[in-house]
Amino acid sequence: MDLMLNKRFDAKENKHFLENMHFVLHCHHYNGAIHRAIVNTPFIDGKEFIFNIVAEDFYNTLGTVIKNKNITGANNILNACSLLYSSLGFGLMDFSNLSSSGGLAVSTSSHLASGYLAKWGKQKAPVDDFGRGFIAAAWALAYGKDYKRCKVTQTKCISCEDAVCEFKLMEV
Repeated sequence: MDLMLNKRFDAKENKHFLENMHFVLHCHHYNGAIHRAIVNTPFIDGKEFIFNIVAEDFYNTLGTVIKNKNITGANNILNACSLLYSSLGFGLMDFSNLSSSGGLAVSTSSHLASGYLAKWGKQKAPVDDFGRGFIAAAWALAYGKDYKRCKVTQTKCISCEDAVCEFKLMEV
């Protein structure tokens, strides 16, 4: 699938737009530092906080792209989401082992996990809560589900020096 996205840069306002939605580009140093700060904040579950924000944001953003491009069918939606994920520089995401009842998603490269590994070295536990949220949003859109009823557990992580990031998805 070739996903032709409407991208533009407004030099006067210094803003990037994707499908006419304002989009902020990212840096793994910044995203890693913000992620680490939130995860280490006492009194909140930072990992779930990030997961929920990312799932909600991408559910809305991906939903707009899918609607604008008139993409239908679960496989086509998942393929479009995978292409969008990589074209935005977040990594490579394989959704081929997902179904309406759940399954596995695998990322052979991860913006956040690679950033953690480069900045802080090998981690003891998976860190890609951003990827978890993105997977929940893509799955919910593909199968007409509620992303809030989606649990994504990361079982392998590049930041832990695993070869891939692996995510197990199930509806709750």
